[in-house]
Amino acid sequence: MSKKVCIISCCSVLVVLVVVCVVLSQTVFKVRNPDAHMLSATINSMQFNTSENPPTVSATVTADLSIRNPNILDYRYKNGYAYAIYRGRILGEGEVPGGMSPGKKTLCMNLTMDTHTDHQLMLDPDFLADFTTGAVPVTAYTKLDGWVNLLGVFKPRYDLSINCSMNVVVFNKTIQTGSCLSTVRYHRH
Repeated sequence: MSKKVCIISCCSVLVVLVVVCVVLSQTVFKVRNPDAHMLSATINSMQFNTSENPPTVSATVTADLSIRNPNILDYRYKNGYAYAIYRGRILGEGEVPGGMSPGKKTLCMNLTMDTHTDHQLMLDPDFLADFTTGAVPVTAYTKLDGWVNLLGVFKPRYDLSINCSMNVVVFNKTIQTGSCLSTVRYHRH
């Protein structure tokens, strides 16, 4: 009879452990989508090089990004890149260093990007029209590949991307931020 009691006790403990693990995985440790936003973008410097034919424009831009992590566990991400794009042409890029957004916190970071117009872009009639009107439409795109580490066993991957439309106001060297779309892509292994 004691052997039977021992087997029933072991099975009961095992069932309770399984139930506790399932409940915890669906409540406390349930992985939620991290969220990323571009808070602002600022032109630090803008130079017009008129000695070249055609003239070129270069600028240094700083963007403020935030990553909100609704999970209890940390969201870690690899090095990423941000791009400034004009009508499908990359004007510049900046590196987003890899890091971590702590659980239940929002991480804010600055990103610096150098942009430069090439000779072909300066001869583009669309760019010249936008430039002379004083507002150049630019898309800022940032992508971060990351994961949430669940007890060192499961590492569900979440890729964050931010796509913002904005106008560079040439005359006063400012950026008017338009709409931003933040998306999360979950990778199943």
